Amino acid sequence: MRLHRMTIQGRQEEEYSLEESLEDESCEAPDATLIANEELQQVLQLMDHLSPRDASVIRQHFGLDGSEPMTLHAIGGQLGLTRERVRQIERRALAQLAEYLNPD
Repeated sequence: MRLHRMTIQGRQEEEYSLEESLEDESCEAPDATLIANEELQQVLQLMDHLSPRDASVIRQHFGLDGSEPMTLHAIGGQLGLTRERVRQIERRALAQLAEYLNPD
């Protein structure tokens, strides 16, 4: 079913389908959400291979533990480390996760 959008003067402006007019562009497509959830689950499982401290830094920085993401400075304050040291730990942990995800 094609619908026509009309201007005030009654001229046809553009043609669009009912599906297009009802589509909520602010929401992700269901298949994209499913893929993202599967990828998140895979990453969370791979984090079991990291040291507890490395996994904690990743969880806190990206909010994977269900809380708001934290800054490297705040994480450092909790762990008694400098922001730079937390950044180094995060970088190493992310490299390990990437290696687990792409072993070639």
